[in-house]
Amino acid sequence: MAPKRGARNNNRSNSPATKKAKTQSDEPPPPPPRSKRWSRVSGSANAEADYRSTWEEPEKWYSYVTICKPPSPVNKLFSEDEDDEEEEEEEEEEESDDESYYRGREERPRCPRKGCICCVSARETPNHPWLVSQAGLRKCHTQHIHLSLRNPDAFGILECNDFPAYGGLEVMQNLFVDFDEAAADIERGWREQWAVCEGMALWLLDPKGCMLAALIGDAEIVFATYRLVGRMFLAMLAQLDGLDLLDGDDTEVRSLGCVMTWYVKLAGIFREHLALDAERARGPKSRFNPDYFDDAIMSYAKQRGVTLGGDTGYVDDDIATAGADLEGQVKLPDMKKGAAAAAAIADPWGWKAELRRYERSHGGVLGFVTDREHHAIGGDCIDMTTWTSAERKAKSYDGKDVLSKADIEGIKNGDLIAIW
Repeated sequence: MAPKRGARNNNRSNSPATKKAKTQSDEPPPPPPRSKRWSRVSGSANAEADYRSTWEEPEKWYSYVTICKPPSPVNKLFSEDEDDEEEEEEEEEEESDDESYYRGREERPRCPRKGCICCVSARETPNHPWLVSQAGLRKCHTQHIHLSLRNPDAFGILECNDFPAYGGLEVMQNLFVDFDEAAADIERGWREQWAVCEGMALWLLDPKGCMLAALIGDAEIVFATYRLVGRMFLAMLAQLDGLDLLDGDDTEVRSLGCVMTWYVKLAGIFREHLALDAERARGPKSRFNPDYFDDAIMSYAKQRGVTLGGDTGYVDDDIATAGADLEGQVKLPDMKKGAAAAAAIADPWGWKAELRRYERSHGGVLGFVTDREHHAIGGDCIDMTTWTSAERKAKSYDGKDVLSKADIEGIKNGDLIAIW
């Protein structure tokens, strides 16, 4: 399949008249710093740079908008149920039958559902249950681009059966790195970390992203990765708690109840597909169990008065049957009020310690898969745009490189590329 490219034109006019007319205030702001995890030529780096361009307009991108519903449930991810096929056909019919509704509304993204209200400002729809920041939506979309660059079938490349799963793992690991890097970002602070949490949840709820990494044959890295998802989100909730942003529903984090709902739902899906241990460890219910991190999320909801988001059916059918302790009995860290006091509690849910342990235990796995020198987590080893043309040809079905010279030159120049 031919690559889809979206060029970012950063060129400036070199005419003398233009140079003379420009003042210092006309100069664009410097681009956001480039993460050290990327290769010199990398489609992943370009996709991340495209996402980071949102940092130039924080008021816009950290504002909240609606989505019709989160991605379809993936509990039957591996089934071939005819009902699932019928549901897909119905959605396709909705998309084709409802074209008139969208006339004049092309300025915003939309989904196939009838009466779509995706990406409408939350201020215009105060009673709509599903909200997300625009940055979180953009983060999710960026992960789909990342995954497309790690799909060997799209590149016509013959690889081992586990290769796409390792591609999904690399995407998840990069989100861990994003969250960790955002913690040191004083300018954007918790808002960028929250966008990472939103984007990860939406991407993991999508059938294309959710359980892909769980198909890896190494159970140890699967368990460690999906447990880390829970610790990351709990670290986020603890931070919000310390900033007085977790006191009931009257919070500037407008998508709080929605995102908490999604992570509770994800924990149940992870256990169902053996990415977490479904057997509860013995002990008091107040003790934290990383395989049941949804117990702790429910505890935050109950003890801080947060209403879980979404329509009643979604909550009742998916949360109540997910296996979480609905009473919320896990002991929560005593995050004293105020930013300074919150920072004093360094690692209430063990996120930082587990991330470092994860890096020591599993850093370099992706390099091993691709025979490349790589000792960290995340990065772009599995991203086939970072390979040389000769490497892609050597592993292709027909001895050809799916990327043209123009594609390769575009990637070098920072163009956004995805292969669907």
